[in-house]
Amino acid sequence: MNATRDLESREYDVNTVKEDKRFTRCKKEMQIIFLVGLIQIIVPAILIYTLNGNGRWFMGFPMWYGVAALFYLCMSLVAVVITIKVIKPHKLDAIADDKEE
Repeated sequence: MNATRDLESREYDVNTVKEDKRFTRCKKEMQIIFLVGLIQIIVPAILIYTLNGNGRWFMGFPMWYGVAALFYLCMSLVAVVITIKVIKPHKLDAIADDKEE
């Protein structure tokens, strides 16, 4: 089959190309990681700028510092859960198994 087809050619109909399940899964995982990254940037920025620096908290740290540290500890746990439960290992080679879902 590949002996008669030029694999370097760019002359093909885009509509005939089937969507690959491997890349669909990779796109979903990339979107999840991107969303978690945005949450880790936006929420602490809001916390840091809304909590004033006058209040003292645990061990004399400012309130914003302590809350941001707790937030990042919680997000680390969330990242571990996402890695274990949501992102599954799968093959990316061309002979990926269709049963693998």
